[in-house]
Amino acid sequence: MAYKTAYHYVLFDWDGCIAQSLKIWISAYKKVFQQFGKQIEVKDILETVLGDWNGPLKLGVHDIKAYNTAVLKEVNQHLPKVDLYPHVKETILALRDHGVLMAIVTNSKRDSVLPALAYHGIIEYIDLFLGEEDVSHYKTHPEIIHKALYLLEAQPHEALIIGDSDKDIVAGKRAGIATALYYPPYNRAYHDLKELKKCHPDYIIEDFRVLTPIVLGIDNTLNLDFP
Repeated sequence: MAYKTAYHYVLFDWDGCIAQSLKIWISAYKKVFQQFGKQIEVKDILETVLGDWNGPLKLGVHDIKAYNTAVLKEVNQHLPKVDLYPHVKETILALRDHGVLMAIVTNSKRDSVLPALAYHGIIEYIDLFLGEEDVSHYKTHPEIIHKALYLLEAQPHEALIIGDSDKDIVAGKRAGIATALYYPPYNRAYHDLKELKKCHPDYIIEDFRVLTPIVLGIDNTLNLDFP
C-alpha cells in the first residue's frame, strides 16, 4: 500500500540514535581523560565533549590531537559491530520501500561509522553520509543539515531529522526542518527528557516503529509524551 509521505527526506543522527554507542564513547572518554591525568565526570563528558571534537580543550586537555587519536583507538575496537537500536533496520527498509531518501548526519568521523553500516547491511540504503570531515562546524550549528539538503536537492519543509540530543534538535530547528527526538529506555542514563524538551522537538518517540507512520503522513501530528 502506497502512502503520500509527509517527509520525503529523513536525516538520522548516528550515535545514540541508530547505534547504541553512547556507552562505548563515554567509556573511552573517561579512560583517555585518566591517561591525561584528569578525572572527569560523565555529566561533563555528555555536556562538553560528546559530539564536539574540541570539547576536551574546555576541560583542560592541551594536546587535542593526541587525545582524540587515543579516543578513536579505544572506540574503534568496538564500533564496527556496535548494536543498533531495536527496529532501526526494519524502519530504514520500510522507508526505502516508500521511496524516502535517507542521510546520516553525524559529528562522528566517517571511519568510525561506515564499517558498522556495512556490518549491519544498511549502508546500501543510505543515500548520503556526512560526518565530521565534511563540515567546518559541529551540530548544534546547522551547516551539516544545510549541506545534506543541498546535496539531496531537498527543501526544508520536505525533511525531518531524528536524533537523541539537543544538538540534533537545535541544528534541525536552525535549518528550518522538522525534528524528532529519539528517547528510548537505553538513553535515559545519558539524557534528561525534561531538559531535551526545552528544545521543543516536533516529535518525541521511544520506539523506531513510530517513525514510519510519522514520515508517511499516517499521523503527522503524533507527539508521544511519557514520563
